[in-house]
Amino acid sequence: MWYRINDDIPEVNPFLQGVLFFFNVLYWLFSCAVLGIGLYAYLEKDADLTTLTDLITDPAIGLMVVGTGVFCLTFFGCVGALRQNVCMLKFFSSVLMISLVVQLILGLVLFIISGQALKLVDDYFKVLIGAYREDLDTTDIIDWGQEYFQCCGANTYIDWENNIYFNCSSISYEACSVPYSCCVLHDNDSSVLDTFCGFGVLKQQELEAKETIYTTGCIHAITEWIHQHLFLLAALGIAMVVPQIVGICISRILLLQIKDQQFYADIREKVESLQLMQVHG
Repeated sequence: MWYRINDDIPEVNPFLQGVLFFFNVLYWLFSCAVLGIGLYAYLEKDADLTTLTDLITDPAIGLMVVGTGVFCLTFFGCVGALRQNVCMLKFFSSVLMISLVVQLILGLVLFIISGQALKLVDDYFKVLIGAYREDLDTTDIIDWGQEYFQCCGANTYIDWENNIYFNCSSISYEACSVPYSCCVLHDNDSSVLDTFCGFGVLKQQELEAKETIYTTGCIHAITEWIHQHLFLLAALGIAMVVPQIVGICISRILLLQIKDQQFYADIREKVESLQLMQVHG
């Protein structure tokens, strides 16, 4: 008895392989850049991270963690697509799927408990305020945020009392002051930056301080900015989610094609073995 099987073994789609490999290379290069920036920023400031708060508030650590994670994931995606490695493709698609689910759940939870989420953001911002002057990256981020959103402090400019340098009981020359990034910039201001414009404002009432600094808290200012740019943020969210969905779909299709190829190759090998046994039998 002779067994027959189609000589054509299914092939893995080279176009899908190329697409997955190409985009993983792009994200791999991006992760290298993020990791390099974070490492450079960390080494440049010669930071001494001794507490958990230091680790949480240090932007350089955050960049290195994100860069390392994306680097490892894209490595598995690149090699898995190029070498048709089932284990690597499974790991790549599983991590992407878990990441996507976590992002969606987190977004839904933040939407449902927006009040508690704002409280967490408020607490974290106050931690950053406490770390101002202690970490150069934190200082730059807060200054940029207060200048861009035209705000001061978390909920109010009085939040700067939480910083040991600006607290009114401090012996620092900056006692009862706020950073210059809180200051209101007028059109007729000179091009020379007045870094002393926020001195002594914590002693003033809000109406008086309003003439010199922004008294609106950054939490409120950022919330208003989000409401005004919902379409932009939605577009950015889609731009983040779509590549992950595409990556999951392509990797799953490649996995099915590789398994089909292996299955048909095994069947063909068994049939050929049976044919040889019958010929010699």
